[in-house]
Amino acid sequence: MTYLNDSAASTPESVELALQALSGPIALIFGGGGDKKLSYERLAQAIAERVDHLIVFEGDGIAARVLPLLHTYKGRLATVRAMDEAVVEGQQALAALGGGTLLLSSGCSGWPRFPDMFVRGRLFCEAVHAHLARGAS
Repeated sequence: MTYLNDSAASTPESVELALQALSGPIALIFGGGGDKKLSYERLAQAIAERVDHLIVFEGDGIAARVLPLLHTYKGRLATVRAMDEAVVEGQQALAALGGGTLLLSSGCSGWPRFPDMFVRGRLFCEAVHAHLARGAS
């Protein structure tokens, strides 16, 4: 299993590029920040085509804008409250698929859920390390 911190991906286009660069199953931790009033239509199509398990944060405005655009999405969707819960959710989903990549690629700024994208990324890394220390793959 691969864990990829792409928290600096703060636009829909940067998330699309990350999805294009990966192969195999993908669990995507998406959203969790501020709305820059960008277009998410193309990203929604990329998510529908490439993401096996989409993880969004409860009450997230970006997710609320993207979810209605996922007309053809056939993967699983999970809503979580915190980053550590997102990491566990993604790891469990990928384990059921036989492996893959857990990708944090938000497509938005960090604020207001996180102080900034760097804190968001650090929390992801800390959650991954804690999860691995508990014996997960």
